Amino acid sequence: MGDDVLAFMQELYYKPIIPVGCNSSFITLILKVDNPIMIKDYRPISLIGAQFKIVAKRLSLVLHDVIGVEELAILKRRQIFDDSLMVNEIVARMTSISWEYLDKIMFFTGFGDKWRAWIRDMFKNARSSILMNGNSFDEFLLFIGFRYGDPISHFPFIIAMEDIHVEMKDSVTNGIFRGVYLGSYDLHISHLFYADDVLFLGEWDERNVHNLIRILTSFYMVSVGVAYDAMISLASLVGCSSATFLFTYLGVLVGDSMVRVKAWDLIRDRILKRLFSWK
Repeated sequence: MGDDVLAFMQELYYKPIIPVGCNSSFITLILKVDNPIMIKDYRPISLIGAQFKIVAKRLSLVLHDVIGVEELAILKRRQIFDDSLMVNEIVARMTSISWEYLDKIMFFTGFGDKWRAWIRDMFKNARSSILMNGNSFDEFLLFIGFRYGDPISHFPFIIAMEDIHVEMKDSVTNGIFRGVYLGSYDLHISHLFYADDVLFLGEWDERNVHNLIRILTSFYMVSVGVAYDAMISLASLVGCSSATFLFTYLGVLVGDSMVRVKAWDLIRDRILKRLFSWK
């Protein structure tokens, strides 16, 4: 088995084309709850060959040098709670990403021709078939987005999000968008990422909102301490609905005081429920 895997990776290195059959997957449903009743109690996942885990492992080693610190998803040494706790101190799809756009971003972030060819082939020639009751149906090509369960799918999405990160940084540097300051004005924040969630933070005035629309018309903006009527008016400019605290972000209750023990009850209960299911 080890020799076969090594031979496959060597062939892939010298000829960056995914062999026919190695880029196929099965789509099936797995449980989201203990006792499923409705279709919403399941979620789809793709069953994919282990060779993509090897490529994903190698790709993960270089992402720290490519993406900004605001992108915290999945990477080692970057913690999910860094984002969610930051939101509390200041006070959520991969299926639609363009592959051509991703290729351009990989080029601008310094990935070579071979890496880009691997990623293009993995996605553009990806095939899936539906697996039901142990039987698979005819394969079909995927034309957009990533496969759920693909170990490598998260990383290209993070790379693609780097363009938004750079654009936001440039906008802040040039005074186009104004973020918020924390503490003694030594920490300035304008945006936070977690996978396909983006959180924008900035001074609340109409010009700032309009500038954000010009930068990212499809993303949501979050702010604090604004009159309800003003919030409704400005939220409508970006096509967003308004919401109130409390709400959850990355599993943490936002709007509560995290120094209180009770504020951690939701997280504790979820962890205990997961631990009990392992018995």
